[in-house]
Amino acid sequence: MILNLKYILFVLLYIGTLFFAFAQSKTAQEYEKNYKSDFYEALNFLKQNKILFAQELNKDGGDVRAIAAIAFPEMVRYSELSNLFESATVEVLYVKFGTKYADFSIGNFQMKPSFIEKVEAYLEDNKMAMFSDVWKFNETEETEIRQKRISRMKTLKWQLRYLRAFYAIMTYKFPSQLTQTDHKIRFVAAAYNRGFDKTETEITRWSKVDAFPHGARYTGKQYNYADIAYYFYYKHSIGIF
Repeated sequence: MILNLKYILFVLLYIGTLFFAFAQSKTAQEYEKNYKSDFYEALNFLKQNKILFAQELNKDGGDVRAIAAIAFPEMVRYSELSNLFESATVEVLYVKFGTKYADFSIGNFQMKPSFIEKVEAYLEDNKMAMFSDVWKFNETEETEIRQKRISRMKTLKWQLRYLRAFYAIMTYKFPSQLTQTDHKIRFVAAAYNRGFDKTETEITRWSKVDAFPHGARYTGKQYNYADIAYYFYYKHSIGIF
């Protein structure tokens, strides 16, 4: 009787997991349909640059599919025209005064200087020597370092290096959350969207929030960032990488 009860509970849990995954997939499919043009533009971007992605993200045994999935929703949202306009208008403010005066998204992964500064600081504070090229600068003046940082961020090669460094930080900081692939993709993607400096509890909470692509204050239709990353990983990434 006890054995049968355990079996029934297992089956119910399995069915519940499948239902939850199906619901996530349906939501992400809806996002793909509603943002079809941008979605497929992001897929084409990956196909065109898959060699560079593999070269940069496969280093040290990295999983290129998983790491690319983390930033894929941002690739869909990316708009080169608005990105260039925004960069041109606030870059000088950032170089002179820092992120308190200007913090803006750059490139296909929509990284901000504040995010990069946190990545560099964490790598240095935790003596992650394999990424010393990321947090070390030949420049000494703060304004020169900021200018160098912006120059790096404008190139895909460096954005990939920062992305790989972020993934390494997540592996180092939250090892218990990265043991199962399904959960790993969603958790790390949520951290990328919310902030890796947030607590494990907050990142887990955020992985279930529909606040993409317009942010939590937007009252219209929203999607879940982690769901989209998860959906891309299983449906599209294997055909590219």
